[in-house]
Amino acid sequence: MYAGYSDLIVIRHSKDGAARLASEYSIKPNTGEIVPVINGGDGQNQHPTQTMLDLYTIEKELGKLKGLHIALVGDLKYGRTTHSLLFGAAMFGMEISLVAPQQIQMPEKHLVKVKELYDVNPKFHNSIEDIISDVDVLYMTRIQKERFPDINEYRKVANAFVLNSKLMELAKEKMIVMHPLPRTNEIKPEVDKDKRAAYFKQAENGVPIRRALMYKVLEVV
Repeated sequence: MYAGYSDLIVIRHSKDGAARLASEYSIKPNTGEIVPVINGGDGQNQHPTQTMLDLYTIEKELGKLKGLHIALVGDLKYGRTTHSLLFGAAMFGMEISLVAPQQIQMPEKHLVKVKELYDVNPKFHNSIEDIISDVDVLYMTRIQKERFPDINEYRKVANAFVLNSKLMELAKEKMIVMHPLPRTNEIKPEVDKDKRAAYFKQAENGVPIRRALMYKVLEVV
């Protein structure tokens, strides 16, 4: 029905694979014309448009992508933004560190795939302190309570990683802190004043990036 009424479908869904499934049926009934489907985030799977704006933000703020060291921090098991960014960072030649408790570390299937596609082997860390002085991009994410099937498992890792101004003293002068937002307690408000805090710029960059993507798929001149 949506295909019959529209020229473009943007879908955000709680089920993994929902956007891909929708694309299989996204055809105008009368003409057979294929209607493009943009994945606005599907369950715990992927969030490709977020990664587009993330990579744009990194290059805009630091002037390049290749050779930079990025650390993905927090909920790497359920966080779809980090799943997509893992592949985006690898594709553009970034060194990758993964910072999470074992129970919410990056799924093995993604690690196998990124190795297969880009010959990248991310490094694993248990704390922000271990890597903050080395990274060019610190990508924070929230521990997503709603994703945990067992509330007790959530409680074990809640507030596992919290970035504050004291930790920022250990970071490079020219680095950036990012976050796909919304945040809970993982970045203290005091960090907002730090010139290296790029997450609000990052969010704003989503407007032109997603506009450009829609223009591209709609072939707007």
